[in-house]
Amino acid sequence: MIIQELGLYNFGQYRGEHHLSLTPNIKDGKSITLIGGMNGGGKTTILDAVLLLMYGQRCPSFKESSLSYSNYLEACMHRNGNYLSDKCWVELRITTQFENKETLLKIRRSWERGNIRIREAMQVWKDGTFDSYLSLNWETYVEELLPYGIANLIFFDGEKIAKLASDTDNNETMMQSIQALLGLDIVDRLIVDMRKITTKQEKQIPDIEDNHELNIIKKEIQEKQLIIQTLRQELASKNTVLLQLNNDIQKKETDYIKLGGELSKTRTDLIHEKTSLELKISESKEKMNALAASSLPLTMVSHLLHDVLENMKTEKLSKESSTVLPVIKQHEKAVVEALISFNSSRDLQQRIITVLEDLRKPYEKQVTNEFLFPTSPKNIEIVERFLGNESQNLCNATEIQLQTLKLLQNQLKLTEEHLLYEVDESTTNQLFIEIKKLSQQSGQIDETIKSLDKNLVQNELELERLLVEYRKQLEVILNNKNKEQESRRVLEFAIKTQEKMEQFKKLLKLKKLGSLSTHITEAFLFLVHKTSLVSKVIINNETLEIKLLDTEGQDLPKSRLSAGEKQMLAISFLWGLAKASGRLLPIIIDTPMGRLDSSHRLNFVQKYLPNASHQVIILSTDTEIQGQYLTSIEQYINKCYMLNFDPVERETKITEGYFKGEARV
Repeated sequence: MIIQELGLYNFGQYRGEHHLSLTPNIKDGKSITLIGGMNGGGKTTILDAVLLLMYGQRCPSFKESSLSYSNYLEACMHRNGNYLSDKCWVELRITTQFENKETLLKIRRSWERGNIRIREAMQVWKDGTFDSYLSLNWETYVEELLPYGIANLIFFDGEKIAKLASDTDNNETMMQSIQALLGLDIVDRLIVDMRKITTKQEKQIPDIEDNHELNIIKKEIQEKQLIIQTLRQELASKNTVLLQLNNDIQKKETDYIKLGGELSKTRTDLIHEKTSLELKISESKEKMNALAASSLPLTMVSHLLHDVLENMKTEKLSKESSTVLPVIKQHEKAVVEALISFNSSRDLQQRIITVLEDLRKPYEKQVTNEFLFPTSPKNIEIVERFLGNESQNLCNATEIQLQTLKLLQNQLKLTEEHLLYEVDESTTNQLFIEIKKLSQQSGQIDETIKSLDKNLVQNELELERLLVEYRKQLEVILNNKNKEQESRRVLEFAIKTQEKMEQFKKLLKLKKLGSLSTHITEAFLFLVHKTSLVSKVIINNETLEIKLLDTEGQDLPKSRLSAGEKQMLAISFLWGLAKASGRLLPIIIDTPMGRLDSSHRLNFVQKYLPNASHQVIILSTDTEIQGQYLTSIEQYINKCYMLNFDPVERETKITEGYFKGEARV
């Protein structure tokens, strides 16, 4: 799977349409796309956009938001002051194997404001042609393309991955996803099919029907199956009730918001915000007044100030000439007297007097008796400085203050409009109580579902035990009976097939998990700088829990690892899983180095990033992939982008390039 392009339209900080070309240059070994941005500039927004596109209501950022899905989608739409977008979409172009051939998929999740709530649409194009089946069944297909259980392990941020390394409980979705990657789900389906054949053939063999011990076990199996069926029905019923409750909660939340319930809850905050904005506006006006009281008005007559400066310089020269001229005349008189005393010729005297007069005349021309300006060097310097940078700085400061004042006034206007909104508090309060009551019911049913799930798992395990015992009894009977009948032969081989498949499943799981453990161990020891603490990483065959062994083969608690080592362990798990599964999956990492010390950072950058996958997309701040870290992976970088957040416009624009550098393409 390769992500060729990500498209955003009015999503989060990104106003309008934006496209990021992400295709790696695999031929030249350039697998990395580096995206730089400051905190709050839109890096995590890109990660959230990909997960929302792929998984919709199951995406992690929605689950963590405590919003209804409709409100979450609305919160993702770009807004900026008076601008509020009406439509939003996220789009991916990917190449992947579909029906055993390479296929280009364009996936778009879009939503827009309706009269009452947000309307969402999912569209998928296959090789340029719209595919209505994939569009309607995307939630199913995405589990084959990229199981939800490992999404956070392939598209992750540096903070979440550290938590993964320290967690001891693996949720069921995670286990199922890993099993799917290891290919164990196919074996499970084959075993179920063999059970169906066994049940069908048993009915055709009288000896089996009449066997007392077998019938006792069969009865227990039937009772257990009935319990399991009842539990599943009850689970389905509870899930239906839970879904209806959640729909009711969402509807009431929509009514609550529509009637101004959220506004009622935040009215005090709005009043405080209004007071704060009024104070900021007052302060901004005071700054404007201070600028008006400074030299700012002179910028309106700067052309006249240039003329004044020239006159000041001219008058300065006049004063200097007036001072120098008497001295020149004295020197001239002394020269003439010296010439006479030396008995020089009349002609020579006249020629020298002419030269002296020519030297004196420019000074005489500069002398004037009218002085209009204070022509001291300091005053001239003040005027020159003002006409230089000072006037421009004043104009820039004024422009910034005007923009700030306008922005504050717009915010105040919106706040006052919200405060003018009439809220029926009795209705909203009643809705709030109903929502709270429904939420409590939803929580109780959710707990009941968890309990039923646990009970179901226990009964399924007991059923599995009974089925094994039943197959053993069947083997005893079949070994003592004539095996010429077709039903006996089919049944015998069906039972053996089940046993072999169970054995094969265990061996396959052991082999692949052993391979995964080896890959994780190799990756971890390759990445960390302390090799003496951990000698091996193993995975529990049943729970898939990661355990560490020290150099003496004893269990090593994860608490002994530093925060950076835990994150490296989690990264090693991802790396090992990718190698063991044989699937080519891209990796997106947001702020990957926040929890790593300096030595782990260098190992992570030099060893993991270039080798993690055929496609690695890194979202970095200016304090992460910089300096020696950037230099060490520069040869693997195919493309760089910068996320430039404009605090005035409140939007992020995407350009090619990186922090303090030219674009690398």
